[in-house]
Amino acid sequence: MVMQIKPSFLDAQMVIVNEIQTLNINIKKVKECKKPNIKRQKKLLNTFSNIKRYLESSLNPTQKKLIIVERLPLLYLQIQKIGASHD
Repeated sequence: MVMQIKPSFLDAQMVIVNEIQTLNINIKKVKECKKPNIKRQKKLLNTFSNIKRYLESSLNPTQKKLIIVERLPLLYLQIQKIGASHD
């Protein structure tokens, strides 16, 4: 019998992949600024590291995926607050 992964987990993984790509873009923007905000850059890198850590370290994959799903809104808000542009 093949174990099926719930679609919500797959959706969450796709969202996380997209968030990581967005973080990479934002980190690049911060690095390219003429007067980079070091504090902002550190927060972006820290958020990125947190996402990466959740994805990589798992004793119980299902439990870790649930934690990721629960934390996504918080991570999204952190990314929104930090931003990377000087608008």
